[in-house]
Amino acid sequence: MFFTAKLDSRRVSAYDVLAAGEGRLVLRVNFEDGTRALYANVGPGDEAPLKLEFTRAGESTLRLQVPAGAILEVAEVLNGAWRRLEGTGDVDVPMTGSGRFYRLRRP
Repeated sequence: MFFTAKLDSRRVSAYDVLAAGEGRLVLRVNFEDGTRALYANVGPGDEAPLKLEFTRAGESTLRLQVPAGAILEVAEVLNGAWRRLEGTGDVDVPMTGSGRFYRLRRP
């Protein structure tokens, strides 16, 4: 597996692998200027990248637009256990309680 990311002109001081598996890789990159960024590969180069779009559907509800054929997953921490959320199209999720991370993946 190869990982490529287009980095800007800032110099990288360190990086951490946050998640790896199933052909996917997520890196946290620390730059010399003290800022950080997350970079993730999207799979083989011939696949179109998955894009998770969202809107606010209510005071405490977030609406995620899940593309057909994609799997939506949620976790409380990036390197924790991910669980599948059912549905494609508009999927409403609560904005209350603890923070959560959402991701799309291919079957």
